Amino acid sequence: MYQKKVKKNNENKILYYLYKNQKEFSINDICQILNLTFPTVKNILGNLLYKNIIKETFKSEIKLGRKAKYFKLNNDFIYGIGVKLSLEDVQIVLINEKGEIKKEFYIKKNFNVINILSHLKVYLEKFLLNIELEVKNK
Repeated sequence: MYQKKVKKNNENKILYYLYKNQKEFSINDICQILNLTFPTVKNILGNLLYKNIIKETFKSEIKLGRKAKYFKLNNDFIYGIGVKLSLEDVQIVLINEKGEIKKEFYIKKNFNVINILSHLKVYLEKFLLNIELEVKNK
C-alpha cells in the first residue's frame, strides 16, 4: 500500500510541475528538478503519454547520436463545459485544460423563470451534437 501512495505522490508532483511550467521538458529535466530517479520518471511519463496527457516532441540540438526526446503537456487532454444562464441570455462554452475556449454558443433572448430550463436543455443538446466524438470521449 505504501508503494502505491509513493507512486501516486510522484505522479502528482510531475503533473503539478508540468501544469505550472507549461514548457517542453526531458526525462532528465524532471529527474533533476524533482529529485526523482530516471526509471521512476520514465515509467510515469510513459503512463501519461499512454493516457494522452502529455505529447512527445523532438529537439535536434545535438548533431551526433540520438536526438533527445522532449515532452510537453497536451492542453487538449481534458475538456470542460461551462454554462452561463440568466433571464436575458444563455452562453455555453467548451474549454480545454488551459482555459482556452474551443467552442462557444451564445443567444440573447428574454426568458421567463418557467421556461428557461427547458430552453437550456434544448440549447445544451444542440451544443453537444456539434462537438466531435474525440472531444466528447475526453
